[in-house]
Amino acid sequence: MSAKIVLPSTPTWAQERLSAIYKAEGGDAFTSAFDAFIAKDVHSIVFNGETVSREEYKKHISDEKFFELSATVSFSATMEAPTPANVNAKKELVGLSYDATIFEKINVHGAPQARTAKSTIIIEVEHDHSIPVIPPPIHGDADTRRVFKLTQVLNIKVDNTKF
Repeated sequence: MSAKIVLPSTPTWAQERLSAIYKAEGGDAFTSAFDAFIAKDVHSIVFNGETVSREEYKKHISDEKFFELSATVSFSATMEAPTPANVNAKKELVGLSYDATIFEKINVHGAPQARTAKSTIIIEVEHDHSIPVIPPPIHGDADTRRVFKLTQVLNIKVDNTKF
């Protein structure tokens, strides 16, 4: 007997996906985590007030992780926009505020260098119909959710005192 796959709520999904991006170890893991979050045919990305392509956004995020040894992510707020009861919502709107502390492989005065990325992000999540769905006998839903619109403000602070 097999159990049904139960998908997390969209806010939880977003937290898990963002955490996976920051905690990914190595280029392939980062690319997999990024692809599991941002749709390949994303409609719009606004990063720090500037419209950027998917590849430019990916580079911004991967550059933050260049010398990463490890990372922690904490969410101070997560909100989902209410969906009217009479609407069959195909899109979900989620806002998240988080701090990602990135510990680097480089030591400064004997202590690991750390950077904290403070961010607020608003995402529009839809099911990505380009992702193939596994046919039965798998029970439950395949998670085809991806971000199709993203607006993010991100600020990075270097902190040499964390370890």
